[in-house]
Amino acid sequence: MNDGFFPNTHPTKMTIEYTTPYITTSCPNSNLKESISFNIKYIPSSTCITCEKVDAFAQEILKNSVSCEDNTQKLYSKILESIHPIALSVISTTIFDNGSILKVHIEK
Repeated sequence: MNDGFFPNTHPTKMTIEYTTPYITTSCPNSNLKESISFNIKYIPSSTCITCEKVDAFAQEILKNSVSCEDNTQKLYSKILESIHPIALSVISTTIFDNGSILKVHIEK
């Protein structure tokens, strides 16, 4: 593995799915404490991404959090630009301190 990416050596069309651990932060709009997790599902073309790299992308995005929707879009774009998958789906699940749950789903 090199810098969080590695070649896809499998000739068959496979789907890779990964869910990040929950990351606790504060919602910039409501100031509620929130826990957010991202589920990434993709069909790789020539390059795959490591779980550690996805986690690093998520941490980086959440440092400058604007909204749940924006965070999901930014992670989606970062992965799309990095590995150019055949198909990509990113779902964020945010659990707020008051018990509310928000899911945002973006796919190619």
